Amino acid sequence: MNTASMANERKPQQASLVALFDFFLLIGGMLLLTSSFLGAITAGIYDELSIVILGFNGILGLSGLLATSRGGHSLLMMAFYFSYIFFAVAPLQQLSVSYDPIFNLTDLTRESAILCTIYTVEIWLCLLYQKNKKPTRPSANSTQATIPKLRSNYLLLATVAAVVTLALFGVYGAVLFTSREAMAAFYDSLGNRAFELSLRYFFTPLVVVAPCVGMVTARINGSRFWMYIFGVLVVAGLLINNPLVTPRYKESTLIIFIILTYFGWNRSRLLLGIVLMGTLVSPILNNFRTIRGGNDAREFGSFFAHLDYDCLNIVSHTLRYVEQQGIAFGSNIISAFFFFVPRAIWQDKAENITKMMFDYLKIFRAFGTDNLSSPLPAEGYFAFGAFGAIILPLVFFSIMALCERRANEHPIPSIWGFFACLAPMLMMITQRGPLLIGYGEFIGHAIVLIISVTLLRMNIINLAHLPSRRLG
Repeated sequence: MNTASMANERKPQQASLVALFDFFLLIGGMLLLTSSFLGAITAGIYDELSIVILGFNGILGLSGLLATSRGGHSLLMMAFYFSYIFFAVAPLQQLSVSYDPIFNLTDLTRESAILCTIYTVEIWLCLLYQKNKKPTRPSANSTQATIPKLRSNYLLLATVAAVVTLALFGVYGAVLFTSREAMAAFYDSLGNRAFELSLRYFFTPLVVVAPCVGMVTARINGSRFWMYIFGVLVVAGLLINNPLVTPRYKESTLIIFIILTYFGWNRSRLLLGIVLMGTLVSPILNNFRTIRGGNDAREFGSFFAHLDYDCLNIVSHTLRYVEQQGIAFGSNIISAFFFFVPRAIWQDKAENITKMMFDYLKIFRAFGTDNLSSPLPAEGYFAFGAFGAIILPLVFFSIMALCERRANEHPIPSIWGFFACLAPMLMMITQRGPLLIGYGEFIGHAIVLIISVTLLRMNIINLAHLPSRRLG
């Protein structure tokens, strides 16, 4: 049986699997949303109109999930996923269990629910704009010819990745296999903010991103030898970024990057399946936060009534805080954009907004940490009021839509193609906040990616004698 006939036989099977996935996504999503909605309504505690608005927002989010997973819009799909979970299902479950006293303030809860719905409408606007744009085709030279097939390029990138990996094993030492709490203490003990930021945002992701770029390019170019070399370096990099000490969004960013560079950035159903599985197992990973471990066990009806999914209540708190204290005129956004400037130089540099509001927040609820979420509507409202809460998410989604378009025009191994593989989980932390962290992660990973591709393209010396066997 030839290859063409085998491929034709697989098509009906693949179509059946795709239809089955879409069916379970629709039914499962509606069941989750309906059960959360009924739980909030039957509790009979809070404003019913707010609950209805959140339920409607959940329908908008779920329909967006279905549309983007079918259309291959992986980045906008992550925006719909966030809205569906964090701005619909999670707040409905939180309302059903009287999660936060701020929900007693009906006007604030209702206004926050409206802002969440506007948030989802903005994602829809960006998606419709994308679909109405004239489709573009990848250029003929955008694949294998993009990066030259010189062995010296592989050697340079592999050398840099190996040296940095060995150095990080030396710097981190045994703390790599302890807990996130111990790793945070290690960073605090460095006493050098610039060195800490370079470790967090640059060198630590570099040891996975750089060899993965090399591995995928070697695979495209048919170099078996270098593909194996880079594969070993990727595994070593994942040991440094292991889930014991690495925040979930960092670990998931790198793992999904590896998967999407192999299968394609626009394999949105694959991406969504991974994210759904990650959401289900997330309580297990919470047990690695401290050396003492933990026991994060949750019930289905209140799975999202948890600190990890604080968003609607933070938006409500932000609205009330701004009513009392006034807007910040963008100081939080400016500080996020210039996250790399040390506070020793910029003494008035703003903290993330939940830290600035923490004394106020404690009046309402006994938060055990000031490391809280601050979603984009809250960041925007804190900066410029309702105008900021609407404009900031719209700007973010427009940029992500542009990245999708560029990745379609210039697929892997171009920088745009690789960036589209890095962006999905970075979008999640940026949407959840704080912006100071999310923006910093985006910039750090983008710089790592640009440097990795630049090293791969550098033509220093052509070592033609290095072994390279074509992939059969």
